[in-house]
Amino acid sequence: MTSTQGAARTAGISVALAVLAAVFLISGARAARADTTDPASELAPAQVRAAERFAGHDGLYAPRGLLVEHHRTGKLERIVLLLGRRTDGATVLADPTGRLYTGGLDDFRAHNHLLTPDDTMVTYRDITAVAPHETVTVSGHTRPDRTPWTVAGISAGAAVLLGGAVLLVRRARRARGGAQGEETAADGGAAAH
Repeated sequence: MTSTQGAARTAGISVALAVLAAVFLISGARAARADTTDPASELAPAQVRAAERFAGHDGLYAPRGLLVEHHRTGKLERIVLLLGRRTDGATVLADPTGRLYTGGLDDFRAHNHLLTPDDTMVTYRDITAVAPHETVTVSGHTRPDRTPWTVAGISAGAAVLLGGAVLLVRRARRARGGAQGEETAADGGAAAH
């Protein structure tokens, strides 16, 4: 497959996910307005308990849907996060396992154990807003920042190379100094006779 074909396939998947997301979000909003489904029925007990520990009994709670396409299987899945908002305005997202994410969508993508960087999801751009409206298609997980490890590895390698070079130079100087001392002694002894 050429890079152009790959880009076209990726664009096609993104458009299909956007259309499915719109249908998903619109149908979810209609269902919530018509009270035909109970959003709480989709929530895991662990995530409800976790969000309640954060937001307390006076907090505001709202389900937030993610439409996920799993890269390996190609299957679509709906994952519901629970938004908890304290009276002071602080927010948290609780996933079905009960893990909490206080940094919104970016925090969820960086630290969740549910999705991979190859998975694609459609959700609200500002997932912690009271009335979100703009959708976004993003990867299910961000790739970890390996910069600190890379810098540390390069620094350690450079230190080892520098230390080795210093040892070689010292050894060469000692060897040269010893050889010069022997030559001086040999020259001095021969000159005296």
